[in-house]
Amino acid sequence: MPLPRKHPIRRIVEPFASIKITVTLMALAIVLIFFATLAQKDIGIWEVQKHYFYTWIAYFDFTSGGKVNPATGIYEPVKTIFRLYMPGGYIVGGGLLISLTLAPIVHFKLAVRKLGIHFIHLGIVIILVGELITGLRAKESQMSIREGQTTNYAETVFPFVSELALINVTEPDHHRIYAIDQSKLEPGYQFTCPDWPIRIEVVEFYENVQVTGKNAGAPGFRAPAADAGIASDIVFRELPYNRKQNNKPPNRPAALIKISDVSTPKEKTIGTWFCSSGVDVPQRLSLGNRTFEIQLRPERTYFPFSVTLNDFQFNRYPGSNIAKDFSSYVTLTEEDNREGRDVRIWMNHPFRTDGYTLFQQSYAPDETGTVLQIVRNPVWTLPYIGCFVVTLGMLVQFGISLYVHTEKRQRQAAA
Repeated sequence: MPLPRKHPIRRIVEPFASIKITVTLMALAIVLIFFATLAQKDIGIWEVQKHYFYTWIAYFDFTSGGKVNPATGIYEPVKTIFRLYMPGGYIVGGGLLISLTLAPIVHFKLAVRKLGIHFIHLGIVIILVGELITGLRAKESQMSIREGQTTNYAETVFPFVSELALINVTEPDHHRIYAIDQSKLEPGYQFTCPDWPIRIEVVEFYENVQVTGKNAGAPGFRAPAADAGIASDIVFRELPYNRKQNNKPPNRPAALIKISDVSTPKEKTIGTWFCSSGVDVPQRLSLGNRTFEIQLRPERTYFPFSVTLNDFQFNRYPGSNIAKDFSSYVTLTEEDNREGRDVRIWMNHPFRTDGYTLFQQSYAPDETGTVLQIVRNPVWTLPYIGCFVVTLGMLVQFGISLYVHTEKRQRQAAA
């Protein structure tokens, strides 16, 4: 039942349930999608999602053109002529969610002839809620495995996110890992290891760098202001942050960190390290009878299962290099099933377990390894449910309208 016209709550919510607001928000959604589509050419889908849909205020830059820097491979706009601001996805989507939720309460009577409209509103609300939760809670990562290899973690590479890892490797069969999120890696940030008197302080952080050997002699490079680890063997230069984030080329963040011994009241500096995700080899340090590794690496997500790649198969269409099918034959070993189970994951045929979905994404260039995309989305079923409810609502409303029209024609014919 709709709220009575003089009900105080109706007076408050009625403006938000206006059809004018709903139409305006839909128009803004079209504008947002249009400019996001234009921007995707230059900054890629991940940055588009972040700057247009997962934000309150979005903007589009009209530039005088751009070019790809041949030295870095990064697209660089020449000049920004005008910046157009617009409501972001949170405002547009949130407004539509509120409007479509309130409209049936304020305007529609709970009658059989309106049942289809109620279903349509409910389905759209389910889709919007699902997208909101997906944007806030969904997690995507990438697992690269060679044939015969077993792993239980994946890395966040699209978009690339790093972490600073301090790893206690004193015991060869048991490593203890302390990871610091990239969002915290700002100059002045300090982290004290809870199990050992080590303090890490971030001196400098660079969003994107290029690292090369000290004897490479490339212009524009400089030695890091560090006195430990690989610092004496490498040089680096800062690069603009690659907003496209399509891994061509990827951003390689770096950090200059100072490590201190805080086992005594007078803090003692152990050394300063230069860490970059462009350097795959961890750097070691010793403190007493303990050995640690320090590394800036892609953010890792560990799973309650491990994956062993038994075989990777790549099939092409005859007479061409076009992929017909590529699939991974893996053994999935879960914590409650140590024997494991054999699974085939291939194109458009993901495998779901423990709330995770494993997709066949790519493969190693030599075709002896696979790349699986692992997604954890607690509401992955909501879009399907929402689409089903909208479809059901359209069919119900069409059926009701057809029935009413048929009854009217029959009455007219009988008269």
